[in-house]
Amino acid sequence: MNKYTKDGLIDIWKELSQNMGSDKLDIYFEDLAEILNGFDSNPKKVLEIGIQRGGNVCFLLQVLPAGSMVVGIDIHLPGQNLPEAIQFIKGSSLDRKVIAEVAKNGPYDLIIEDASHIQTHVCKNLDNYAPMLKINGIMIIEDTQYALLPGWGRGLLGRKNVLNHYTKNYYKNLTFQGRNEIILNARFKPYSMILTRLELTDIYRMDSFNNSKEIMLKPTRLELLKKILYLKYEQRKPYFIFLIVSILLKIKNHSR
Repeated sequence: MNKYTKDGLIDIWKELSQNMGSDKLDIYFEDLAEILNGFDSNPKKVLEIGIQRGGNVCFLLQVLPAGSMVVGIDIHLPGQNLPEAIQFIKGSSLDRKVIAEVAKNGPYDLIIEDASHIQTHVCKNLDNYAPMLKINGIMIIEDTQYALLPGWGRGLLGRKNVLNHYTKNYYKNLTFQGRNEIILNARFKPYSMILTRLELTDIYRMDSFNNSKEIMLKPTRLELLKKILYLKYEQRKPYFIFLIVSILLKIKNHSR
């Protein structure tokens, strides 16, 4: 299997996808290169929630191992006919019929959530589709910066945020093992969230800063609080930078 680099993936993506009206932040290709390079040569199953015009699913099929299958969901039809190895499902990712249809093709090695970015929708997609991951499968939630903006289901006070949803409903499962629970380890990036489904047989503690796992004693409440505060800081950092720049520009314009 090819070893990919960020720049190499960007070149492939531009050739296949950009002319179809797709868009993708360059920063995402670094994480995608790491994920693809971790795959073996066996065929993979990938789901993209929100395919826009279809360019990214064509790109994914190109860079995955031979024989892989890509499933895409969108409320709009793609911009052109898609290859046979791509199964397109028209409809809302929140629709129960769509969820059932997607589940028939699972479980998935990789799921990319790139749909409406409205926080209530993102949280529901996390709940509905994370159980379709294979053990050690990865789910990427893209464009988490929308959680920091008013009008996308959150506002500036942090309510209905996918990060809050994760820490409330999934983070506890990392430390308190339960039967038949979906256990997800999260890494937070400036504009995305990368979740890995784990299968644990012992009580694990997730390290507060590098998200590695070790068999340890149950963490203290202070350790849990420290982790959550750190994750909240990481996701809010882009907003703080945006806020500071906005204030400085206002001061500059006012002084003219």
